[in-house]
Amino acid sequence: PQVRMAERDALVKICGGEDMAARVERVWEEMMEKKRIDLSGQRMTDEDFGFLLKGLHMFSRTSGYQTERIKPFPITELDFSGNDLTCKG
Repeated sequence: PQVRMAERDALVKICGGEDMAARVERVWEEMMEKKRIDLSGQRMTDEDFGFLLKGLHMFSRTSGYQTERIKPFPITELDFSGNDLTCKG
């Protein structure tokens, strides 16, 4: 899905950069298609996950998916294995 330029700039800002914003877009498209989030083996840190989750929440609002504040993502599976997470993450 394409977002307007201002929304894209805001996504880049909340994600901490262009690379993470592009990752958010890829994860979102895959999530909508496969009903799962697979981030296994990507060597992401706690900080990376924070940026990713903030980006996914923002993308859900700007794409029109999230019309209610607590509407859950449409997933049946979540895989964070193989990442560099601490108990904080």
